[in-house]
Amino acid sequence: MAPPSEEDVPTWHDRGEAAVVPVVPPLIGGESDRSRSSLEGGSSHGSGLLAGLRRTTSGSGGAPRRSSGMVRKSPSNIRLRTQPTIARSPTARLRHAVFRGNLPDDGSRLVLLNNVAANKKCDYCSNELRTTKYTWLNLIPKALFEQFRRIANFYFLFVAIISYIPNVSPTNPAANVLPLLVVVGFGFARDVYEDLKRRRLDSRINLARFIILRRTAAGTGTPFAAASSSGDVMASAGVPPLPAATDGGDAGVGGGTTGLLGAKPLEKDDVAALERAHLSPDAHASVPSRKIAVGDIVWIRKGETFPADMVLLVSSGDGGVAFVSTANLDGESNLKRHVVAASAAHLPGGDALRHVAGGCHAQAPAASFHSFRGSLAVGMGDPAPLDAANLLLRGSVLRNTDWIYGLAVYTGPESKIALNMRNPPSKMGPIEVKLNWIVGILFVFLALVVIVTAVVSGTLQGVKSDGQWYMGEKRLVTGVKTTFIGLGTFLVLFSTWIPISLFVTLEFVRVIQAAFMQSDIHLTSRGHTIAAKATNLNEMLGNVEHVLSDKTGTLTENEMNYVACSAGGRIIDIRGNPTAMQTAVANGDTDARSLIIAMALCHAVVPEPIADEPPAAKDASSSKRKLLGGFSKDMTSEVASSVSDVESPPAKSGSAPGSVAAADHLVEYQGQSPDEVALVTSARSFGVELLDRSLDTLTVREFGTVKKYTMLGELEFDSDRKRMSMVLRDPGGDVVVICKGADTVMLPLLAPSDDPSDAGHATLQENIDVFAKEGLRTLVFAQKRLSADEYTAWAKQFDAARNSLEERDSLTEAAAAVVETNMTLIACTAVEDRLGTNVPETIAFLRAAGVRLWVLTGDKRETAENIGYSSNLLDTNMTVIHLKADSPDGIQLALNNAIQQHVKKDGAQDGEGGPVAEEGVLRRARSRLRRGHDAKEEELGIIIDGATLGHALESHAELLMELSDACKTVICCRVTPLQKALVVRMVRELRKTNTLAIGDGGNDVSMIQEAHVGVGIYGKEGSQAARASDYAISEFRHLQRLLTIHGRYSYVRTAGVIALSLYKNASFTLTQFLFQIWCFWSGTTFNDQWMVSTFNVLITAWTPLFFGTFERDLSEETLENHPEVYLSYRKNRLFNTWTVVEYVLGYGLWHALCVYFGLYLSIGYLGAPYTNGQGGGFYFIGLANTFIIILVTFAKMTLMSHLINWFVIFGLVFGISTFFWLMPILTSPIVGEYPLEGLVLQLFSSTAFWLTAVVIIAACFLLDFSVLVIRQLGIDSSGKAVATVLVATAPTAAAATEAAPEVPYATRVTQLPAQRARDTASQVTTMVTVVEATAANTCLRTALAMPRC
Repeated sequence: MAPPSEEDVPTWHDRGEAAVVPVVPPLIGGESDRSRSSLEGGSSHGSGLLAGLRRTTSGSGGAPRRSSGMVRKSPSNIRLRTQPTIARSPTARLRHAVFRGNLPDDGSRLVLLNNVAANKKCDYCSNELRTTKYTWLNLIPKALFEQFRRIANFYFLFVAIISYIPNVSPTNPAANVLPLLVVVGFGFARDVYEDLKRRRLDSRINLARFIILRRTAAGTGTPFAAASSSGDVMASAGVPPLPAATDGGDAGVGGGTTGLLGAKPLEKDDVAALERAHLSPDAHASVPSRKIAVGDIVWIRKGETFPADMVLLVSSGDGGVAFVSTANLDGESNLKRHVVAASAAHLPGGDALRHVAGGCHAQAPAASFHSFRGSLAVGMGDPAPLDAANLLLRGSVLRNTDWIYGLAVYTGPESKIALNMRNPPSKMGPIEVKLNWIVGILFVFLALVVIVTAVVSGTLQGVKSDGQWYMGEKRLVTGVKTTFIGLGTFLVLFSTWIPISLFVTLEFVRVIQAAFMQSDIHLTSRGHTIAAKATNLNEMLGNVEHVLSDKTGTLTENEMNYVACSAGGRIIDIRGNPTAMQTAVANGDTDARSLIIAMALCHAVVPEPIADEPPAAKDASSSKRKLLGGFSKDMTSEVASSVSDVESPPAKSGSAPGSVAAADHLVEYQGQSPDEVALVTSARSFGVELLDRSLDTLTVREFGTVKKYTMLGELEFDSDRKRMSMVLRDPGGDVVVICKGADTVMLPLLAPSDDPSDAGHATLQENIDVFAKEGLRTLVFAQKRLSADEYTAWAKQFDAARNSLEERDSLTEAAAAVVETNMTLIACTAVEDRLGTNVPETIAFLRAAGVRLWVLTGDKRETAENIGYSSNLLDTNMTVIHLKADSPDGIQLALNNAIQQHVKKDGAQDGEGGPVAEEGVLRRARSRLRRGHDAKEEELGIIIDGATLGHALESHAELLMELSDACKTVICCRVTPLQKALVVRMVRELRKTNTLAIGDGGNDVSMIQEAHVGVGIYGKEGSQAARASDYAISEFRHLQRLLTIHGRYSYVRTAGVIALSLYKNASFTLTQFLFQIWCFWSGTTFNDQWMVSTFNVLITAWTPLFFGTFERDLSEETLENHPEVYLSYRKNRLFNTWTVVEYVLGYGLWHALCVYFGLYLSIGYLGAPYTNGQGGGFYFIGLANTFIIILVTFAKMTLMSHLINWFVIFGLVFGISTFFWLMPILTSPIVGEYPLEGLVLQLFSSTAFWLTAVVIIAACFLLDFSVLVIRQLGIDSSGKAVATVLVATAPTAAAATEAAPEVPYATRVTQLPAQRARDTASQVTTMVTVVEATAANTCLRTALAMPRC
């Protein structure tokens, strides 16, 4: 689309060169935010992983390349007055406020309030989101492309086409087309069905209805735009607008084009809600989410989700404050406080707001959640700078505020949550990728065979054609023509070399495996069963090497609980005695009393009434919630965010939340920090209740007496200060500063203790250490009283700092330092972030199973570290490496130092490099053997923050991975959603290992989609992660069973199905090839054509299917009690190039040779198959060959199975019985295969045939049993592997284990059982423990390979 002309878009005209007071661009949050911004929306230069992800991640490279909505006029078009004037057009002032008069060509935009007509000319994105793969136009071609991009399907399509060429195909073309239609049709139907589900979900999101202000005919922004060019003074908010511009009729909403925009009359519930808010329903309209446009003013009620990124214009809260839950974005359930810009502080709501003229200049769309740059001008007032505190992000939920109006500035794919999402990836498991390569190799091998046989056929035809008098016209065919015909003939004849039934069987097997997962009662909790949505990744669950997890809501329940404190030098723990604090207060403990008061006063928490909504409003909220249910989706299924699963009922409109009048009712607390909410809630239970919080007062009920404290100043918490302070005037008129923060920053700020023996607060430090060892989150409280003179001087300094346009942060910090020093200690609190059920045990199991754990969280470093200790990610014996740097050079130095200190020292002894992946584990095991059995291996952990991680990802990713390879755990804190995806990409690309990402929030969607396997959790933060994932579970603990039970079984079953399918087709097809030697290479089929077609799709179809459904190599009890077993199939040991060679050119070729030459010697060479001398003929020996191949194939499948049940037996019986019921169909007039009539009876009545069959089967499995014996002996190529077999029956497992010789834990690798593990009460579980001494790879391959017959 061509860019809009200058006349069609808002212009930038200066009114003159007046001296205007400059407005400094808003600060973007300090160094950490600047680093974050550079990672997410900054320069795309550099060769690191970040640049690579930018090229593939939607929006991660900054603004989309589209029309910016602004065209800058050339200097000749700028009209200047001859006299300088103070007045400027609003747009000029807006530009000057943000960009100092210079409009950058970076895609920034000017959005006019409620002027959709003008904004539409700028070609902004629609708010509609589409996550489907197909449209009605591309359904057929794209879906067929998806099917035929599998090389096997394309191969069979080619064979089917060749079979229709006259005089080429040796078989009926229908016999080749029918299996292809079944395979492609099944895959096509499945893809279309899944896409239809995504389409329905998209419709649900895009049709969710929201209330906006009615749009006007010309738009109220028209006077604003006109003033910018003509110099007319623009009407302010209180002045009626120009009739011609505003009252010419409603355009788009409520006017003649209502039907086009999808507007509908307001529902009764919406009308009632607007009336309770004292707003005019006639000024509003209801539109679907997809019709919300840039410039619309949207009315949002408490509990609703923002449908677009919006600038806050009006809030019902005091002081223009609105509280928002960003749980769907950053994973934190704590509330964020947003404020109305200064230029909009006077704006009314309702119809008056509809006619306000103004505009917002916003930066180009960028992915960073924490940065926003813009300016808002209203009327003739000065523009006010905008930052992230003024922007309401799509996917956030309005909390603790009755209603707000917001100006939509970014819609649809340009919203920040969408820019952090990736387009839905098309994931293929490693087995599927490997299978494609294997099929390609088999096709190349087949092509060579076809070419050779065709050349041989043509050569023989040219040499022997003269003597073939009995061939009639065919003897005159030249050798060259025979060769070309033979290419097609032999391609069709040997088409069974690649098993077409394999892919259908795999589809069914995976679906059944998913059904088993979903029916597992052990994976059901909280009303959810597991959802397996990417069944092609089932087997990958059995080979996961790296688990990358979110923290909040995934490892923890995101529920903070106050549990203890250190007051007056002693610990008061309420876990053992719930009334300990009340008892201390009753006994006159002043320290405990002061702590409770401080907990109720020093915070940013707001009380919210519960259950005070009239029934009508509650129903309205409920009905709206039904529309919004499932609204939160990533780019896989939804980009916007849903209403959280746990919703608070809307508060009563017209009264401030938490007012004293409502204080007698039960209230819940909402705050920016869950720790603060826990402390305020606990203070209420201890006797000090927060009743109300207004703009400048705190009302508390203090041990039965209601008191009001005046808030004189609030010094907010940030990651650099690690503390917050409240400056209050108490009811007695005294000024007191209450401060709380991390012990590392608070202890130096304390005055010496009154106790001379504890001047350094040693007792407090000891108690803090006790809390830290329990993984509790600690905060130190202190206070300081200020005299009137001290407060007056400080207040002047603080006000000057807040109003400063330059270096505001540093001046504010200097003012804070004046009062936050020489403070008196109150106490230290301990808060527990309750872990999920069995999270420590699950993490310990995964670590024992050889899985490396990464935790990626947006929490601060201290919080992440505390959870690491409490969840078994870290322990007190582990060396924790803290990485923090502010430049690429700094992180390079830190990484090199850590590697030299902790990694190279062992690597140098081994004479090898740093540990990499699995070899690193074995290398460290050998090192420990040399140091001695009792030597303690140094365990390492890493904690790194987001800014430092950004530098490492950009330039030193390999160094970071080298260090992390030596670590048990890596914790990344303060990371953005995009950085989470970058970390996953780094691990999977640099280590080529299977990765699994797990999370529960919208901020986890990117990493879930980036990982090989994405697991979402149905959490309190919504279900967007679960919807975007490949597998969805309800708790982190289910991951253990998902991987070790279902993952392992799926891998064993899938690998077995592939191996069996390749084997049976190889043995069957090779007999066809061997027969060509004795038929003049004529392309004659040895096996009947219909037996060839039904061999895959009917005769041998059920047994591999049941193998893939029920096979289990070890019992569930063994897998749950021995996590080391999970290592045994690492690196795809059951399916790789060697296993394919083993089954195709090993067992397949040997069995074909035995069957073909056995029949040739017995029936074709030694004598007739009947005692009366009657011969069998060509069709007789061909049918005998087919039947014996089927018997050998079934025997092979049976010997490979560890579990035989009625389904497997049914498959065997069905395949063998096919000869009895299929022959009448084949010999009927419908098919017309008359030469087969009566042959089955003749074949089964031949004694020579049965004797030959027994001998052939015995000869076939001579190789199989030889290989089995060699493997069971555990002989390494160097002869140095030692195996110890521990055999334990089910009733005496414990006794057998105690009697077994002790083997060092770090050097154990568990092998699969030497005996079949039967799923009965008396089964025998055999564990083979291999002590790896030398030649690790060869030993593992020999000792860990699956025992097969």
